[in-house]
Amino acid sequence: MARIDLNDHTDALKALKQEQIDKEKVTEFVSEKLLELEPCLEVELFKQCCEQKQKLRIVIMLDGFDEVSPFYKQTVIDLLQALRQMAVEKLWVTTRPHLRDELEEKLQQLSYTLEPFSEENQIELLTNKITGNPLQTLLLAEAFDEEISPYFQSAESIASLTTNLNLLDLYERFLDKKFDVHVGEKIKNMTDRQTAKIQKEFLLKFVRENHQLLALEILLTEEQVTLLQINNQYTFSAEELTRFGIVQINSEGKLQFIHITIAEYYVADCLVNRLTEGNNTSEQIATFILKDILQKEQYQVIRAFIDGLLSRSKPSKDILKQYGNRIDELCQAGLTLHLAADEGNADIIGFLLDSLQVAEHAHTINNLLIAKGKEGKTARHLASRKCKPEVLEILWNWSTNKLTIEELADKLLLAKDCEEKTA
Repeated sequence: MARIDLNDHTDALKALKQEQIDKEKVTEFVSEKLLELEPCLEVELFKQCCEQKQKLRIVIMLDGFDEVSPFYKQTVIDLLQALRQMAVEKLWVTTRPHLRDELEEKLQQLSYTLEPFSEENQIELLTNKITGNPLQTLLLAEAFDEEISPYFQSAESIASLTTNLNLLDLYERFLDKKFDVHVGEKIKNMTDRQTAKIQKEFLLKFVRENHQLLALEILLTEEQVTLLQINNQYTFSAEELTRFGIVQINSEGKLQFIHITIAEYYVADCLVNRLTEGNNTSEQIATFILKDILQKEQYQVIRAFIDGLLSRSKPSKDILKQYGNRIDELCQAGLTLHLAADEGNADIIGFLLDSLQVAEHAHTINNLLIAKGKEGKTARHLASRKCKPEVLEILWNWSTNKLTIEELADKLLLAKDCEEKTA
């Protein structure tokens, strides 16, 4: 059995993209590039196995299909289709849900879905020191290390810890801990506290920019990075960046984050900076954020981080006005609040509605609040179904301020979906 992390082989995929993908090419690619088998005997044995008419006990697991650069998605699909024609007994591919339908269609195979843990499941497994998300367990452990460690050396009970820690808080605590360790080493011998503070802020600024650039290069296309007008020069070498503990060098000698969600955090951080710093933005950037980042399924985790970051800082009125005008145009083409409501992103909804209000598009605000999507559901239906109280609150506040009594009653409170259910 072989498990292959596709993110470790982008150079090999780039080379394969230029080739005609057939059974012979795929066998050579998997044996030599992915599995890195020894020449002659091992490679020849693998080829012979793959050419058998009967299925052999060969299991190939391709991990992280959704994390592969968009440039190589079709190449990997072609690779998978070729592998299915060979004597491989089982071929497993892992991906996030947004690419499930495409894989099912291309491979003509129904998928399995991992269900999230219920609260009861989580309590049971955490009690036995097992978790459904090892990364977030690591983040929690490192984030609260200083608060908890003293209690292991004494008979005292552990004090109450924050219980409403959200995803953004968790990641930022983890990253702060990592940076404090490394940056602290650099400035520990400085006697002047003010100088040390300035030096620390200076270092963290450049570390943040370097990680943002790496994240953008990993998750976005070259054209999208260029559109954002990001300085594409690294201040630190690859080796220096690895010392901060959140990136590592893969088998191809390239930098990658220890987990893809950290890259998604940095992309969100960069985009919110563009929203909240300065007074002007280009129409192309606004369109990219509104049509791609805030709407496409593959950016769901980025949206979760953007929502948290927007709760802390707000764009200027000039930026809101520019976005409000673009949102108004996109609403005529089908933009709604439904995705943000379904995902529980109350601050993204607030940003969209605030922008429209500053740009004086009151009619569009009203339309968004009462708009029905699939199955006749309003945004309020979706927020109710997912039990998102923050979204329900913001929708209610805007509705009571903007809608008439008749609209509030008939088109919101009493609005029914295709099952004749109100929110």
